[in-house]
Amino acid sequence: MELKTLGGLRLEGTQFSQPKPLLLLTYLSLEGSQVRKHLAELFWPQGQRLKSLSMTLNRLKQQPGDIVVADNIKAWSTISSDAQKLLQALDKSQWQRASETYTGAFLDGLRLEDWSSELEEWVYTTREYLAERVQYALLNLAEDTAKKQDFTTAGQLAERAYRLPGLSGTDVNHLKRLYPLLSAGSSLLAPEVRKELDGYGIPLQLSKEESKALFKPSSKSTLPNRATSFIGRKDELTEINELFDHTQILTLLGTAGVGKTRLAIQYAQQQTLVENVCFVPLETITSPELIFPTILSTLGFKQENPDAFKQLINFIESKSMLLVLDNLEQIAKGTTLFSELLGNCPNLKMLVTSRERLGLAEEQLYPLEGLKFPKTLVPTHTALDYDAIRLFFERAKRLQPHFNLSQELPDVIHICNILEGLPLGLELAAAWVRLMPCAEIAQEIKKNLDLLESTLDNIPERQRSLKAAFEYSWNLLSSKEKSLFSKLSIFRNGFRRDAAAEIASATLALLMDLSNKSLLRVMPNGRFDIHPMLYQYLQEKLEPDQAIVIQNKHLHFHLNLIQQQHSLVKSGKQAEVMQRLSEEWDNLQAVLERCLKLQQPHEILPFLNVLRESFEFKARFQEGHNLLEQLSRLLKITQPDNLRELGRLELEKAWFLFRLGDYEKAKQAATTGLQLMPKPNNEGIYAGGLHTLGIIYMHQGDYVDALIYINEALDL
Repeated sequence: MELKTLGGLRLEGTQFSQPKPLLLLTYLSLEGSQVRKHLAELFWPQGQRLKSLSMTLNRLKQQPGDIVVADNIKAWSTISSDAQKLLQALDKSQWQRASETYTGAFLDGLRLEDWSSELEEWVYTTREYLAERVQYALLNLAEDTAKKQDFTTAGQLAERAYRLPGLSGTDVNHLKRLYPLLSAGSSLLAPEVRKELDGYGIPLQLSKEESKALFKPSSKSTLPNRATSFIGRKDELTEINELFDHTQILTLLGTAGVGKTRLAIQYAQQQTLVENVCFVPLETITSPELIFPTILSTLGFKQENPDAFKQLINFIESKSMLLVLDNLEQIAKGTTLFSELLGNCPNLKMLVTSRERLGLAEEQLYPLEGLKFPKTLVPTHTALDYDAIRLFFERAKRLQPHFNLSQELPDVIHICNILEGLPLGLELAAAWVRLMPCAEIAQEIKKNLDLLESTLDNIPERQRSLKAAFEYSWNLLSSKEKSLFSKLSIFRNGFRRDAAAEIASATLALLMDLSNKSLLRVMPNGRFDIHPMLYQYLQEKLEPDQAIVIQNKHLHFHLNLIQQQHSLVKSGKQAEVMQRLSEEWDNLQAVLERCLKLQQPHEILPFLNVLRESFEFKARFQEGHNLLEQLSRLLKITQPDNLRELGRLELEKAWFLFRLGDYEKAKQAATTGLQLMPKPNNEGIYAGGLHTLGIIYMHQGDYVDALIYINEALDL
């Protein structure tokens, strides 16, 4: 039995067809366990709400298969739905499966006379959200097909994406992807899409052959995909190209939100003559010694050589390569080895983004300011020549297709001046064009800028203005949005929808509301992310008592995640486990830090095996060793008689020391671990320690002792 929600609403295998009970079942299926009081208020705006809910739940319980369960407080569903399967396929980037699963718009044709405005909004928001993600999947399928030179099928997929049921319109960036696909496939829809692009002020006309040429096979790139278009910066791109004629390392220097990363990615994408382009995000790196292992990991290496620096030199040598190192400011003072790297790799170029100069003699600085904007009123026909106005206009058109620039131009220019052309500030401001005219947006931003003006000398002026934009956005959120948004600050480097639901009680509708207001980003794999600059601001909005509750929920959710993944490690799904843990790496790091801070080593110890494999998978041997050191010190204080776990920690440390190439310390740790470890009932762990010792001796060339330890391990 399955709940069918795409293209209509029905409970497969039954004659049951009452719309409100089926809608309730759909809501529980997608949003998970819900409080009964909330459900009653959501589905029955008037009358005896709780009684109506009980009657509806009883109707559902009478259906075969125990499809709904309820107690005195909550209700939840146990039935699977096609929408769930669709989301699973989309989250795993299974585009073909998602395409086949989507048989029509979510709850197509459903309309209730007595539903609440909040429930109605949930239906329409979910419908559009699913359709937009399926459109993205179809575009990827079409482009993959076009790269195989099957332009007829690619064009058919693009046609379906453009006319997909459930969409209220097509994003301008998707239109720009659709047009060459339709043109290459000789689709009759190509002129229609071109006309729509013209309405956005984007003249785009390609012949059939020109469109086909865009899909020639290209080499794999580590450059991240961006959900929004790149605007302007033509002069900057030209100047960077000219500067690289005279330097090997160039640093894009500027305040947060000025667009350093976007410019770096755009430059890298244009370097068609470079054999290798490697984009390395470094915002989570806190130690200079991790720079080179991270670069190697991004290049696809599993670091076997303890000297990552020499391994990188050996790999690059005379290759023509562009390394894009993003967000280097927190470790800018630890980059002195870059000089030696460049000296050994004459064809290497490095493009760095940072808020702080590296201080190298070879470094070419390129200070980056905001996008160009006019100081005074300009004619409408020349306004889009200014990058700041074009950025605001294009982002506004995404949310308000009928946005009239000629009417709003004076106030748009005012906004550009207030924010000094800062891209992030402009995007945040443009998110509100659906709710108020630009004159009011300008007034709100200006008012908040005055209120939040900092007197500290070490805070850049533009950062003060950006903070004001954040405060402005916050003040326009509903109480529910504020509560959720502040709770989401507990996550690091993004989160999945199920994590947000369990930890922060997030619904899909609220998440999409925040996304529509440019406060949340929806990544191609379905994860949500918050701009890094917003995290600290949001944490200040979280009440201390509430923060403790959210931290504990975050802790237990991710400990349960580790436990779930741990059960799969030896099931033949190691690759999936490592990918999942890698995706949540920064959240897991936060959990480990909190366990150590709360002096709760017992929370971590059951999952040492999978954590060790995670650190090894990420080639973060030093960090793994440091964690074990902290655990060991804490365990000696809290459980000094727990010799089994103390010995086990020493054996795990030995493995990381071996991976770091420190064989003597590794032998010492392994020997200590075996001495501490009670041998009876711990044969498996004890044998693992003996095996580690054998491997260490083998790498030192002592094959006699290596054989002794490995045979002893084999006997156990």
